[in-house]
Amino acid sequence: MSPEQFKNRILFEDEFLLIVDKPAGIAVEKISPQIITLEDLVYSYLLLTAKKPFVGIVHRLDRPTSGIILFAKKPAVLKIMNAQFEKKTVRKYYVALVDGEIPNPSGSLKDYLHKDFFQKKAIISQQKRKENQEVKLNFSKIGLVGQRTLLNIELMTGKYHQIRAQLASIGFPIAGDVLYGGKLWKREGIGLHASALHFNHPETKERITIKSDWDIDSIPI
Repeated sequence: MSPEQFKNRILFEDEFLLIVDKPAGIAVEKISPQIITLEDLVYSYLLLTAKKPFVGIVHRLDRPTSGIILFAKKPAVLKIMNAQFEKKTVRKYYVALVDGEIPNPSGSLKDYLHKDFFQKKAIISQQKRKENQEVKLNFSKIGLVGQRTLLNIELMTGKYHQIRAQLASIGFPIAGDVLYGGKLWKREGIGLHASALHFNHPETKERITIKSDWDIDSIPI
């Protein structure tokens, strides 16, 4: 990604925060010296105006997922934003395209999730165990795209692969998400996009809403 392409993906910036629209297929944080990540791109961008830029990763998205990512420019800001996520004052919304036609116009999912480190995937259970974490989400149907259903999702808890695993567990895996049984498609990544983020500004305390549109018309079905 060129510096100009990266600049075009900036959704919001001030002296405290940088919010970026992440493309599918790029990892958020550094995983290898040979692989360029969003963290690298943010650092290079901030280096244009700061000698020693701070890149605080407030939250994460899976590599094949696209959408809104928030970075803190100062350690104190990172601490404030982390506290907002922990206190659940941040509202997170996604758009998901799933295989099959979901009959219900809306619904809620409450499950228990366990991370399988060997398979590198989340395992969903209906039973509460010591190693499981409770996971919740709400969904509403936007419409159909061919034989797939487009959903708006409010994420109530943010756990490893949560949306992907929960939707797959009810028989509607995300398009392109072969790890959870989704059918292949012709687009980069999977059919999951972080579309809206609501939070309190760390300095002004103003309630901020950031949105990222997902071009559904360009999605091959």
